[in-house]
Amino acid sequence: MKDYTFALQPALPDEPGRQGLFSGFAPGTVTLPKGFRVSEKFKPLPVDIILEKDVAVTMRDGVTIYTDVLRPLTDEQVPVIVAWSPYGKSRGNAPQYDDLFRLLGMDTSVLSGLQKFEGPDPAYWCAKGYAICHPDPRGTYNSEGDARWWNRLEGEDFHDLVEWCGLQDWSNGKVGASGNSYLTASQWFMAAEHPRTSRRSRHGRGCPTSTATSSCAVASRTTASRRRYAMLTSERTSARI
Repeated sequence: MKDYTFALQPALPDEPGRQGLFSGFAPGTVTLPKGFRVSEKFKPLPVDIILEKDVAVTMRDGVTIYTDVLRPLTDEQVPVIVAWSPYGKSRGNAPQYDDLFRLLGMDTSVLSGLQKFEGPDPAYWCAKGYAICHPDPRGTYNSEGDARWWNRLEGEDFHDLVEWCGLQDWSNGKVGASGNSYLTASQWFMAAEHPRTSRRSRHGRGCPTSTATSSCAVASRTTASRRRYAMLTSERTSARI
């Protein structure tokens, strides 16, 4: 996987329509009380939720990425579910996605609006005693570095975040992953790195491997100073689990 040829190009600019209620960079911790609503389009929270915003996590090469952690208000240590994707960790309630859901005839009133696009809803899982970790991978939004997607290098970053989750004071050391599409595909690369704290991945609709002589174009909005990998090409399969 590390012998892939990557073509780098400037990242796309961020757009207001992609920004949600908590999209601004604001490190700190707040408690979202039971009954809190992102907007009238989403359902109230069933429990109190602690939101740790823009927590810095250092990767093995020294690059810092930022993650949001949403966890139940409890003194007990809890298991963690990671939703890894480059779509924005605080943007599940952004106008772009709200318009998409409405176009598809989806009822957003069953969601809290705290979820990542295609990711698990923290309101549902916090009520069942789980924490949700929402990272912005390297090169996206405020995270450092250049974006690198669907390869072993991304799997290493995902692995490092899983290990970080398992070592936090509020964590019981059991870490899983969940989500559809990109969130599913990225789990295969993480699992191939064999993190010690990973227990289970919930795979939705996604592609576990890329076929031989594959070509995959990808895009993400990031800060203008970042770069993104626009094309992946290889004569070998991209993941061997």
